[in-house]
Amino acid sequence: MLVASPESQPAPAAVPVDPYTWSTKRKAFVFIVGAIAVANSTLGSALPSGAVSFIAADFGVDDEQLLTLPITCYLIGYILGPVVFGPLSETYGRRPITLLTFAFYTIFTLACALAPTFAALVVFRLFAGIFASSPPAVTGGIYADIFSDPKARGRAMAGVLARPIKMFCTESIVLFSCLYLSLIYAIFYLFFEAYPIIFEDMYGMTPGECGLMFIPIAVGALLSFIVYLLYDNIYQRAQAQGKHWVEVEEYRRLPLACIGGPLYSATIFWLAWTASPSIHWIVPAIAGVPFGIGFLLIFMALINYLADAYGIFAASALAAASGTRSILGAVLPLATNAMYGRLGVHWATSLLGFLSLLMALIPFAFIRFGRHLRENSKFSQSLKASHSK
Repeated sequence: MLVASPESQPAPAAVPVDPYTWSTKRKAFVFIVGAIAVANSTLGSALPSGAVSFIAADFGVDDEQLLTLPITCYLIGYILGPVVFGPLSETYGRRPITLLTFAFYTIFTLACALAPTFAALVVFRLFAGIFASSPPAVTGGIYADIFSDPKARGRAMAGVLARPIKMFCTESIVLFSCLYLSLIYAIFYLFFEAYPIIFEDMYGMTPGECGLMFIPIAVGALLSFIVYLLYDNIYQRAQAQGKHWVEVEEYRRLPLACIGGPLYSATIFWLAWTASPSIHWIVPAIAGVPFGIGFLLIFMALINYLADAYGIFAASALAAASGTRSILGAVLPLATNAMYGRLGVHWATSLLGFLSLLMALIPFAFIRFGRHLRENSKFSQSLKASHSK
């Protein structure tokens, strides 16, 4: 039997260094893995919400403020992590940062299951949140690396840890995107505290039954992808037909937020004024469907707009967005009981609706002034210069 020499063995196919030249199959794999990692991280933040009564019984905790800490501390971790992981991924690469942080996220999540005391649970949730913040902060940068049309050459190598803070303070697009994303994110997490007030206290549901009221939000989130794909199809056809409006960069993403914003606000008012013992519980419950659609449309539009606008700096821009929305997401739910106790369900929820309605103007403003903002952006100009080389 003949044995081929090492020299005669065919060399394994090398993966192209430039991610823009990867096959569609490989890009699809990276896209799906990134989406799963982000979904896992996000779902992990809300895990204790349906188990509050069991956590209280197991650890003997009866203070309602303390019982919000497993979620709040996870979100505090979301504040701390992106400021480090986003810029580090630009320096050392997306893959090693993503794999290392997800491994530690898994370890600390398992530690939560074995926590001997409530204090230990809270600490483990904090560290789980820190490492879980990596996928939302880094995945947008990954997508910008493999799907962005222009080829960005080079990566910032040092002194980048302060970049997310700098972009938040100096870039209007980042600032106002962060403010809007922070509000819708905080309202979403506030609902984990508000839904029990509405469906348990008002309608007499058990914690398990109340947890089922979040299903419409999940259904709406899934339906938002259909809306996203429909708009993308319209955009691609207009592009193929040479329509002038597609030449405006802001029309690539922001119309989705222009749809989602008013829908999101209207849904909050729907919940506010149909939550009543005289109205069947299913009426406020199904408000979750358009809520989920609006939430995801705003989120996807603004996150993708940041990635489009900042290219190789996308991870830092998204880290700023992740950090700021986590701050408000951690703080606002702490005020739920006081706000609903003082204003009542109708007006407390309406207050959230008015705030979201005000923020809904931001995507429209970006469509009108976005080009001017990008042309006067230091980071966008740096990106444009790198493309011209």
